[in-house]
Amino acid sequence: MVEVGSVCIVGVTALVGTIVCARRLEFLFRFLVRACVGCVLIYGMNLLLGQWGYDTVVGLNPVTLTCSAFLGIPGVVLLYACEGILLWI
Repeated sequence: MVEVGSVCIVGVTALVGTIVCARRLEFLFRFLVRACVGCVLIYGMNLLLGQWGYDTVVGLNPVTLTCSAFLGIPGVVLLYACEGILLWI
């Protein structure tokens, strides 16, 4: 009886651990995907705005990638809005 109880406890603990790790991995995966998409968007917008003759350029650095990873596409828009305001002032 003790062996069955300990096996059940180990099984439940393993199941809960797997669920917790899966959620953390899902969060990390989404974070990395948003960072990659943000990087591509920033690079593409820099190329596009450069061809159109605008001087608005957002650099690719850890701060801008973190902003785009946490906020997604609105974060990229926010970065360009801040850069535009800084050039306008």
